[in-house]
Amino acid sequence: VFNYRHAVFGLMAEAGEVAGLHQKAEYKGTTIDREQLVSELGDVCWYWVMCCQVYNLDIGKVLQYNIEKLEKRHVKRKQQQQRKLLVLTCSNSQRKSKVRIK
Repeated sequence: VFNYRHAVFGLMAEAGEVAGLHQKAEYKGTTIDREQLVSELGDVCWYWVMCCQVYNLDIGKVLQYNIEKLEKRHVKRKQQQQRKLLVLTCSNSQRKSKVRIK
């Protein structure tokens, strides 16, 4: 039986290992060892699944929720970019009208 401490602390530690690989490559100007990265990401997945089990969360539902959350965020960002472009375009036009978009 897993407890939340083991699951959460393990997840944090393994995510730190992934970050450490990137940090080392960044500061030393080297490349990330693919096999080591796969190993560390596998450990992250292991502890993530363990967290889902500890908190009695359905893995598929967690993934689906995250996909939907990211899709909404992407749509919102795209709409914000389009609004900025429209305002910029209108402000640069000859009429220089201010357009407010809700």
